[in-house]
Amino acid sequence: MILAGLVGFGLIAQAKADVTVYVTGSTAFRNAAYFGIRAMFNPGFTEVTYGNAAPNKGNEMMWIGTVPAAVVGGANSIAIPGTVTIKAHWSGSVEGVRDVTGGNTIAFFPNSSKPAGNYSSINFANSSTYVASDFESTAHAADIAMVDNFQSSTKYTTPVLVDKSVGVITFVWTKNAGAPAALNNMTHALARSLLAGPIPLSLFTGNPADFNGTAPFVYAVGRYDGSGTRVQAFADCGYGIFSTPQQFGIAAGPALSLFSGPDANGVATSDGSQGYASGGGLAGALNIAGSSTAADPFFGGTGWYAIGYLGTSDNSSVNGGNNALTLNGVPYSAQAVAEGQYTFWSYEHEMYLSTLSGDKLTAAKNLFTEIVPGGFATQAGVALSAMHVTKATDLADAAHN
Repeated sequence: MILAGLVGFGLIAQAKADVTVYVTGSTAFRNAAYFGIRAMFNPGFTEVTYGNAAPNKGNEMMWIGTVPAAVVGGANSIAIPGTVTIKAHWSGSVEGVRDVTGGNTIAFFPNSSKPAGNYSSINFANSSTYVASDFESTAHAADIAMVDNFQSSTKYTTPVLVDKSVGVITFVWTKNAGAPAALNNMTHALARSLLAGPIPLSLFTGNPADFNGTAPFVYAVGRYDGSGTRVQAFADCGYGIFSTPQQFGIAAGPALSLFSGPDANGVATSDGSQGYASGGGLAGALNIAGSSTAADPFFGGTGWYAIGYLGTSDNSSVNGGNNALTLNGVPYSAQAVAEGQYTFWSYEHEMYLSTLSGDKLTAAKNLFTEIVPGGFATQAGVALSAMHVTKATDLADAAHN
């Protein structure tokens, strides 16, 4: 009887065990993931966000609370016993696939003891604001990755992950602050040329007066090789997913230089082959004004402009979203995406190992429920149910359903 009682107590203790779930991946989709994860919890949960004045745009997030059973958009989400902690480090889609397939540990998940709040000045990537005690002392592997691309579009193709499409994520090409109104359209051919190196403004405007031999040039500003947004930009225009670009960084001043920073594996670069680690960082660079009267450090003239590629959520931070270019003459809209007229989009995937189990697997299923039948996919793009076209791969043209 005593043994039976102890076994029974053990089962009860196990049933009420707490769980921590680690999430990583797409910065372009984090807005949708943020609201989807919040919706999983009972009211009164603790929320911690780092790195941005807008909590839904932070690079690190944490929620602590209880997860009930619920009916979401006609589908059932499942209760998780005990205290549930979900921690997110948004780094990039390709990096997310790498981290889940290889069990790579991440050191930048928020510390569980951090009081609730939005800590906009804390940024793991900025040595002047980084404090080790703000983050976990032990690195952890990610359980779930939100990914802007198919696993086959990365170098990390084994083991094959469970892959659930949760929505369509949309992107735009965006010009920097102060760029002229005539710079208003991107074509696939211009994108390929721009990614290979700076090109004259006149190629965009068709006006010979927009190039005097030394200025103004237009420069590519982009993401590092851990980014799914980069994969989609390179795939859509035909530049090549694994091709090396020439990308630039913009600092206050404004100051223009070949981008210098680490790749997704932490290898330092200074040749412009890499770019910003997050869409928020790229949006901040594009918001720096004054390039029209600044000296061009490469060609010696006065004035230069920049174009970057962003998820539509991050693009809203660049001049209120008003600097997006049309693509091949088609402006971005959810309807243009759904009907196949606007091509710069991809599926958003929820990926995890087939061995994920227990409460962690339940959390993954609940997140899918919140994003798909719950409708949060529209926070970063278009719901799957609204699409009238499909893509078989990231490199495929859209075909009608």
